Amino acid sequence: PDITVITPVFLREDGGGLGDASDSSRPNPLMFFVASRGHHSDIGGIAPGSMPPHSKRLDEEGAAIVTCKLVRQGVFQEGEITELLLAPGKSGVPDCAGCRNVKDVISDLRAQVAANERGVQLIREMCAATSRRTVHSYMR
Repeated sequence: PDITVITPVFLREDGGGLGDASDSSRPNPLMFFVASRGHHSDIGGIAPGSMPPHSKRLDEEGAAIVTCKLVRQGVFQEGEITELLLAPGKSGVPDCAGCRNVKDVISDLRAQVAANERGVQLIREMCAATSRRTVHSYMR
């Protein structure tokens, strides 16, 4: 089961500064996204692993996460994502279990967040070395 973690990159319009979403003096516009996709060992469902061959409905395949803010103001939301990973076991679907190795999946999600943060740093470095406009033109 794949979980994609997406991180916004905010930069000042002039491209000279690095900007930050939490800077309330002047909002910095969203310029880019960084994403990482992880294939997780188990997110619940009627069988461990991914895509059980006997499943007939999506909710038998485990957690179906539409959207979840993993990090709020720099804090990883472990409680919220844990609830989502355990939800299939509370769904009432016969023989359905929540994530069987929550600790591992949480560790993997933290790694995805860290990878995205590194991607944000690299984009900001590229913009500082060239310009936001140049980097943006190559991203189109």
